[in-house]
Amino acid sequence: MKTIESLLAATDLSLAGDHAVRRAALLAQALGARLHILHVLRPTRGWFTPAAGPELQAVQARAALQRLAVEIAGSLDLSPTVEVGVGPLHEVLQHA
Repeated sequence: MKTIESLLAATDLSLAGDHAVRRAALLAQALGARLHILHVLRPTRGWFTPAAGPELQAVQARAALQRLAVEIAGSLDLSPTVEVGVGPLHEVLQHA
């Protein structure tokens, strides 16, 4: 039987997404696997750009993921890695 070495938990940074990441962390701990937490930002197109530009959005998302990773590391024997990807979801997931 093949062992699972790592788990990828993607989140939209919502409360439900945080719960899903915590659940993935419990599973990773039980399996002795690494945990990688991912959030994907879609590139902005067209004339409208949100007040928070893409760079600021990425910084804010990374900070939120880091807080979640620190919380998980403090309660479980894990050291999750975090990543903020930018682009179409299917492309970012292929490279995560």
